[in-house]
Amino acid sequence: MTNILFYIINIPFIVINNVDIEYFKFTQKRSSIDIIDLLSLGGGVDTFNFLPQYILDYWHVTIITIIQIFLLLKVKKFNTKGFNVIREILGEIGTFIRNKNKGLTNYKQIISILLILILLFISLTLSKLLPFLLFINLLAITFISIGYSITYILKPNLDIKKWTIFILIGYLLIYFYLQDIWSRTDTWNVIIFLTYISIPILLVILRGFNKISYSDFNKQITSFVIPIILLGVSYIILLNNLSGHQEIHINAVSNKFVFLISSIIILFLTSLLILIRLYPKQKGIKEIIIFLLSCYIIILGARGGTQLKPIKPIHAGIFSNTQNSALILNTPFCILHSYFSKGLEKHNYFTKEEVNKIYTTTHKFEDQFQKKNIVIIILESFSKEYIGYYNEGNGYTPFLDSIIQHSLVMENGYANGVKSIEAVPSIISSVPTLMNEPFITSPYSTNSCNSIASLLKKEGYSASFFHGGARGTMGFYSYTQKAGFNNYFGIEEFLHNGGKEEEDDDKVWGAYDGPFFKYFSEYLKKEQEPFVTTFFSITSHPPFTLPEKFENTFPKGNNTYHETVGYTDQMLKEFFERSKKEEWYKNTLFVITADHTSGSNSDPEYKNRVGRYSIPIIYFMGDSSLKGSNTTITQQIDIMPTILDMLNYNKEFFGFGKSIYEKSISSDESWAISNLYYGEHLLTHEEGFLIGREEEYTNFSDKNLKEETKVNKDVIKLLKAIKQKYNNSLLNNKMNINED
Repeated sequence: MTNILFYIINIPFIVINNVDIEYFKFTQKRSSIDIIDLLSLGGGVDTFNFLPQYILDYWHVTIITIIQIFLLLKVKKFNTKGFNVIREILGEIGTFIRNKNKGLTNYKQIISILLILILLFISLTLSKLLPFLLFINLLAITFISIGYSITYILKPNLDIKKWTIFILIGYLLIYFYLQDIWSRTDTWNVIIFLTYISIPILLVILRGFNKISYSDFNKQITSFVIPIILLGVSYIILLNNLSGHQEIHINAVSNKFVFLISSIIILFLTSLLILIRLYPKQKGIKEIIIFLLSCYIIILGARGGTQLKPIKPIHAGIFSNTQNSALILNTPFCILHSYFSKGLEKHNYFTKEEVNKIYTTTHKFEDQFQKKNIVIIILESFSKEYIGYYNEGNGYTPFLDSIIQHSLVMENGYANGVKSIEAVPSIISSVPTLMNEPFITSPYSTNSCNSIASLLKKEGYSASFFHGGARGTMGFYSYTQKAGFNNYFGIEEFLHNGGKEEEDDDKVWGAYDGPFFKYFSEYLKKEQEPFVTTFFSITSHPPFTLPEKFENTFPKGNNTYHETVGYTDQMLKEFFERSKKEEWYKNTLFVITADHTSGSNSDPEYKNRVGRYSIPIIYFMGDSSLKGSNTTITQQIDIMPTILDMLNYNKEFFGFGKSIYEKSISSDESWAISNLYYGEHLLTHEEGFLIGREEEYTNFSDKNLKEETKVNKDVIKLLKAIKQKYNNSLLNNKMNINED
């Protein structure tokens, strides 16, 4: 039983490292974040602080690692002698230093030590190659692990010379397998690769050229290799961004990848079957308890904790910014997460020059930058249908109706999606969800992209995000951390800082809007200017519960939703009344919008495929200097560019949207794009509504999408250009201006 357990523990790491080899081959061409510069001697980033932070925050991984090492030591009855290789190397180095005046007595030992020191020196001197070299060394670890497993099954006496030859042959096969990569690499880098991967061989040589039994080999070599593998799995460093899908999709590569994984699984199952037949079962109570405990810890660790939803790649943003997230992630985790996700299709409708003439994601505004405060308020499910201003006074929002009279109001505002999780990246990062999976949970969530927070922080702004739900809700906490917001405030922070659970928590989603708006006001009193902050309300979300003291206070209308709309509108009014008394108020640009609509039950103006995306977008200055009605077709992804335009932000930035003061560079038309479902896109433009179903395009003149009209070829070109820019930018991880 102990031998079986030991074998089972080792096999997953062999599989993982083989997957790394194959994954590296298929992703070498991808553009990536610049980990090389981060790890270079002059990078200016304290990279090694990530590991302690990782160990503390990803406690489940730490526990599993400790348990696995303990099982290795316990099951094989290891003691301190089990780490003979490390101990003997250090001992021999010490002996050499102490006896340096007595001459060179063991030339093999000295040559081996010098080679190791030279290789380490080269690694530091050529530190720009360090991430690549660290990864390549995992290839060596893989071969040692596979070799160990073979010797474990066959139990031969090992000749170290033959074992060294076996490893070298393995390296040679790797070299030829990746020869298309080496052919594009200069000779010096290949030499560094070939010498660096020899370190494990040198460690074996240091043990001596004598024959050892398989059990000694297990103790002395594997005890050194396995901890390295454990570390590598938890903290793997690659040249590439680990999004799981880019130019070459994992689920679209040649059958070689599938063949490799299938072969490993078959080998594992066959070997396991042989071992089960060879060794008798043990049914002691101790083994059962250990097994059950291990299952619990492994399941808990695999899903990332006890929270409602398992961890995803986007959670790396909690522990580091976008540029450093690959230091937190590892390849197997990303592959498992993205393998069954349908990746985006790369489009080549136009050349790079042609597509940039039709549609651009690069923006820059002129004049002198103005440091105004920014407050973005996202109202849960606030359809235009329920706002009186848009419906001849028929609505449930008297305060919004009043503030609109002193604002720049967008008459034709649209959401880019129909879910809250799709709205946040659209509004704060100008990144819509034009695919079947929300951007936050997609394989592209770890891509490097800017946001209103990350851009303004460089200008001295502080950035905060408020959402009354739990931290894990819809990935908002992870995404906003990745997007550059300094502080995140949810129900946990609210209750910790004076919120009353019995009165202020709706027991479903989180804090009621009223007390949470007050909490928001108190924070802004102390916030240093300039600041950019976002507040996301939640009370007008099903099940539409209200604080007891506000029940039967607001018009109920013909829908249970209407009463909560009135409540949130009143709480918004009280927030503005408090804010007017603050010094920062007059120098603040407020943006009021919705995450999506609630779906109309009656009004034909909104009860259609276009109306389901109609939302308010309102720009209000505290000094009332911004007024008017704008009929430009606009959308959530236009909010970030519009804010930056109003601030005269004079640096280039990336955004899929545009300022309301910009026109499409290929025409004078304004437009908005929304994702329907299963590959359908809705492009709302000044001549109607264009539906794109894969490569079929149909134009309609009515919101019910029933009356077909002649298709405008320029509008089709625009939709194709948007699709090409969107898909290819996500696939190639080019969502920053310096990568455009």
